[in-house]
Amino acid sequence: MRRAVLLVLATVVLAAFAIFAVTFPRNTSPPTNAVHVSIIPEAGSYATGYNPDNITVVIGVNNTVIWTNNDNEPHTVTALDNSFNSGNMNPGDTYTYTFKTPGTYPYTCTYHPWMHGYVTVIQPS
Repeated sequence: MRRAVLLVLATVVLAAFAIFAVTFPRNTSPPTNAVHVSIIPEAGSYATGYNPDNITVVIGVNNTVIWTNNDNEPHTVTALDNSFNSGNMNPGDTYTYTFKTPGTYPYTCTYHPWMHGYVTVIQPS
């Protein structure tokens, strides 16, 4: 019985380590020129919930966007055209996406559909 409990415990620890290793890859850091967007505290109570909610990025200059959930409840960053999707973002989580194609990308939170934002992606001049 004790051996079975130790085996289960070891399996849980290894699974947790594997999840952590996949979720937080080592030796990676976001670009220094990334654009940061905050999911604001009490975001579910506001019309946008994202700050800033409308950004413009330039391909090859600052086309990586990092969203951070600064609220105390889960949110998502989900493109209306499904080109990107953060999945569930718990408080404190970040989601990074690098845009490679010009266009305007409206997005929302699937939990709070009144929260919305836009990323406009342009070519360098």
